Amino acid sequence: MAIVAIKDASSDAFMTCWELHYPILRESTKILAVDGAESGIVLSIDTMNTLTHGRAKELGSIDLEAIEVPMVNCGISDRIWSEIRGDDAIYISTRLGK
Repeated sequence: MAIVAIKDASSDAFMTCWELHYPILRESTKILAVDGAESGIVLSIDTMNTLTHGRAKELGSIDLEAIEVPMVNCGISDRIWSEIRGDDAIYISTRLGK
């Protein structure tokens, strides 16, 4: 996921866990923010399909509620997160939907 708060890898929002809620369908998912966006939130097609019951391409964009949550909600323990943030280099591989 990409969010406007991330300017580069030293941004406080880099590698943060977010709960996204699509109130129209009452769907939620948690995802890591790992890249910057010009505005708002940029999601993969897969994530948007999860939130919209497979209607991502049809809808194009949606209004979400987003709240930052502890990293453990994204499957990363506090201990592991401390070790990751202590490193000078973090390498992340992501595959974005098209």
